[in-house]
Formats: sequence, structure tokens, C-alpha cells
Amino acid sequence: MADGWWQSFFDDWYLDNWIDPASYDERTPAQVDFLVEALGLQPGACVLDSCCGEGRHSREFARRGFRTVGVDQSEDSLERARRASPDLEFRHLDLRDMTFDREFDAAINLFTAFGYMPDEENQRAMNAIASALKPGGVLALDTMGRDWLVRNFRATDWRRMPSGVLLEERHYDAVAGRICAKMTILHDGAAPEVRETDIRLYTPLEMTSLLREAGLEPVRWYGGYDGSELGLDSRRLIVIARRTM
Repeated sequence: MADGWWQSFFDDWYLDNWIDPASYDERTPAQVDFLVEALGLQPGACVLDSCCGEGRHSREFARRGFRTVGVDQSEDSLERARRASPDLEFRHLDLRDMTFDREFDAAINLFTAFGYMPDEENQRAMNAIASALKPGGVLALDTMGRDWLVRNFRATDWRRMPSGVLLEERHYDAVAGRICAKMTILHDGAAPEVRETDIRLYTPLEMTSLLREAGLEPVRWYGGYDGSELGLDSRRLIVIARRTM
């Protein structure tokens, strides 16, 4: 396991190479349309954007009149979020260190921003998200669809990025349920750079156990932001869970 990889991965390089602002600007409103309906949000609801990144969903929720607080451990991401939306609230926090207590009507954790740590630490993070919700509050969590990934697994991939060429070498640990990747970045005129990721992939049954341990009960499952049913061909696993206590 590449321990702590996430603490340095989401830096300016990631933001400059992984983020496509034009595509995100186009897709974000439709994603928030889906989330508002799936979460059953009422006007003026308070939303916790856990692992908010550069804040694109926080901005869209705020534009619609929701009070939104964004939390992320990446200072580079938060700097861009604050620059784009100086009137919104963004906090530099590890999810496990959050101390919110029954303050939010809803929480979101999107685009595989969960599962970076060992199982017990992932549970701590989930517990903190659940504690932030009011009784009856709802969570939308979106991660990779494990069944789709296993059925379409590719051990290597090349891609061209703004800063150079990236070779991604992947390993799937079927026992631990983790997808590990070694990324070698070939910069023009510079020495290669190596980065690693290590992400826990959850089956719906495993995710249900994680949620229930935190006092959350799954109420709906989706396979994408189009509202499709979760299945073997779903690239995403989106769960809506409600705080039960």
C-alpha cells in the first residue's frame, strides 16, 4: 500500500493535468441537478462538500442558494477554490479530523474521493462525515464501480497530458479489494517523475457495512449521474444513505 500518497498527490500538477475546466463546467450543473433530486434537498439546505477539491460542486450548490462548506486536505486545491469563490467557506481538514456535530442536511463525497486509507481509517472518515449530518440527513457518495473495473481491467495505459506523457501501470489486489497504480510522467526536457495511488474499491455489500457502522442506512443505489440502475456495467457506484440516529 502506498501509504499517505493522497497527502501530496492533489497538487498543482494534478490540477493542471487531471482537471479539464471546460468539461467540468459543462457537466457540473447536470451532476448537481441529479444530486439535488437524489438527496431530496429543500431550499436553503446546508451541504457539506467533503473532499471538495477545487470547489466546482460547492460553487454550483451555492449558486442555487444552498449553504455549502467545502473541506479538503489539499492546500493547492483549496487555494484555487478560494480564488474562484472568495465568498464561500472552505476549510483545510483531513476528513478524519472533522468535528462537525449534526450541522448539515446533506453531505457529498464525489468522484472517488474516498477509500485512500486502510479500512479502519476509511471507517473513521465515514464516521466523521456521518457525525456532521443532522438526524435524518443524507449522504451521496460516488466511487468507482468495482465490477466494471474488474471486467474491463487494463494493466497499462499511456496518455498525453499538458506537461508530458504519462505511463500508468496498474495492479488489482483481489483479496484486499484495492486498485494500485504506478504513474511515470515523462516531462519534456526533465527527468521522469513517479507517483503512486492506492484506492479501496467497495462492493455494494461492503459499502453497506461501512455505512451502517457509521450510523447511515443506504436508501438508493445508482450506476451514474444519469440516474441509471447500479449493475455490472456501471462505471460508477453512487449510494444515497440516510443518518438513522
